[in-house]
Amino acid sequence: MSDELKTRLLVVDDEQSIRRLCMTIGNTLGFACAEAESAEVALGLLDRETPDLVLTDLKLPTVSGVELLRQIKTLLPRTEVAIMTGHGSIESAVDAMKLGAYDYIEKPFRVEKMRLLLQRMAEKVRLVTENAFLRERVSTEENRAAMRGLEQAGFCFGGAGKRAFFVAEEFALHQGRNQRSAIDGHEGRLCHRSAKMNRARHQFLARSALAGDQDRSARIL
Repeated sequence: MSDELKTRLLVVDDEQSIRRLCMTIGNTLGFACAEAESAEVALGLLDRETPDLVLTDLKLPTVSGVELLRQIKTLLPRTEVAIMTGHGSIESAVDAMKLGAYDYIEKPFRVEKMRLLLQRMAEKVRLVTENAFLRERVSTEENRAAMRGLEQAGFCFGGAGKRAFFVAEEFALHQGRNQRSAIDGHEGRLCHRSAKMNRARHQFLARSALAGDQDRSARIL
């Protein structure tokens, strides 16, 4: 499986040994893993790729794990973030969950416990992705049905216009299957794009319907 199709994990910790251990666990689960030693480096990586999962230490050198969580949730609301914390910081980790963290795990942790946490996070991402794809598919089918209904009601669509409409629909559906970042995980962006797509579809139908009415009126006159 290519890295583009794998679940993407970003590990943020100032201890290299922790980063390498978490990445090893992620690799055994088939994830594509990346690492960062600080929140600043992690945020820089977000400009180049979109992680599905983030594991971050609560206490980082300058910007805290909680602040990193806030920024990730602002930029990528559907990325799942888990907090790694020492025994004395559990209360802060619980507070982080109120800000949107998926869960927390205490250091030192058992490998199996971390493995289960990552599996649960990845499963949630998968379900959100599938749900988003299904909503997009339903929206596409509903607009096809609306066009057929207009044709049956007597509205006229020119051959070129009809072909353009269906080509656009097939392209949108193809994009929905292949661009994971558009539908997997990051529903805020997806909803924005879907809204724009739906507005364009409805405007197309309205313009086509109006053109059909004008064409019939011209023939009657």
